[in-house]
Amino acid sequence: FVGFYLNAAPTITAPGDKTVNNNSGQCYASNVEFGEPSISGTTNSPEISVNGNNINPATYEFPVGNTTITWTITNEEGTDSDTQIITVIDNENPTVIAPGNVTKNTDNNECTASNVSLGTPNTNDNCGIKNTTNDAPSVFPIGETTVTWTVTDNSDNTATATQTVTVVDNQNPTISAPANVSVNTDNNECTASNVNLGAPNINDNCGIKNTTNDAPSVFPIGETTVTW
Repeated sequence: FVGFYLNAAPTITAPGDKTVNNNSGQCYASNVEFGEPSISGTTNSPEISVNGNNINPATYEFPVGNTTITWTITNEEGTDSDTQIITVIDNENPTVIAPGNVTKNTDNNECTASNVSLGTPNTNDNCGIKNTTNDAPSVFPIGETTVTWTVTDNSDNTATATQTVTVVDNQNPTISAPANVSVNTDNNECTASNVNLGAPNINDNCGIKNTTNDAPSVFPIGETTVTW
């Protein structure tokens, strides 16, 4: 029977395709278990190669993606080969640390802040970063706005982190009091009531909440200072 085998060219059927995850923290997979090929016509051991170069299965590092390996068997009567695909999946998400929170004053005479410097996030990934984006508006309203940073790695895994942008209105409103008023005392009184003070001229970049004064309901004779 040994003689019979040596009179025929060998045949080989590669193991089925394999899908494995990357090594932790790496962009490759090693120690991949290929499985066993089906061989007939010889007891020789097969050679395993990638792109024509023989590899050692115990140490070869398969990159993320698809790698075709070729199984080759040879005896005195000939050679046969078959292929197997090893697929390495990057199953690790990238990491992202958002920049620190930012506090910014409103732009002059505006109730918003533009040209806010957000800083740069700290990103990392075992297979490299494809892009980093955020959803920050071009102009920030007064108050707190949450900015979400999204990092995408070269395998389209994603991670997010947030920072807060706080816009503070540090501009005081403006006010011009109405003109001074002179009125006569009420009939048979030494005071004046129902005095029409007029309206002040007011303005603010973020709007007026209220306007008050400390005028009494009845004014005594003489001068009274009203503060608006």
